[in-house]
Amino acid sequence: MAGMDYLKLVKQLWQSQVNIAEEIRYWQMTDYIKLPIKKYSLGMKQKLLIAMYIISDASYLFMDEISNGLDDNSRQKLLDRLQTLSVAKCILLTSHYRNEIAPIADQILELKNQTMAVLPA
Repeated sequence: MAGMDYLKLVKQLWQSQVNIAEEIRYWQMTDYIKLPIKKYSLGMKQKLLIAMYIISDASYLFMDEISNGLDDNSRQKLLDRLQTLSVAKCILLTSHYRNEIAPIADQILELKNQTMAVLPA
C-alpha cells in the first residue's frame, strides 16, 4: 500500500474532518506519498505516521519515540505541531531526548532504574 492509502484509511475509520492534502504539504510528502511504503526511508515513514496521528483527530495521542528518524527541520516542525495540538488534545509521548521535549511538556516523568520520578517541566 502507498502512504496515501493509509492516510485515507485513517481518515475514513476515524471519521475525521482533517484535510489530508494540508498534512501532506506540511510534512513535505508530496513527492512520495503515492509510492509503496516499502520504498520509504525511516524519516519518510515517521512523517507518514505523524500525519496519520494528526489525521485521526483523536483526542488522545500516544506516541513512542516519534521523532526518531526525523531530520532537524522535521523535528522542529513536530514540536511546533505538538505544542499546537496539546491545547485541545492529551498527548503522551516517550523520548530519550528530554531537553528536546521539555519546552512543550506540561509534565515529565522519568523512568530510571525501575523507578518513576516526576520532574519539573
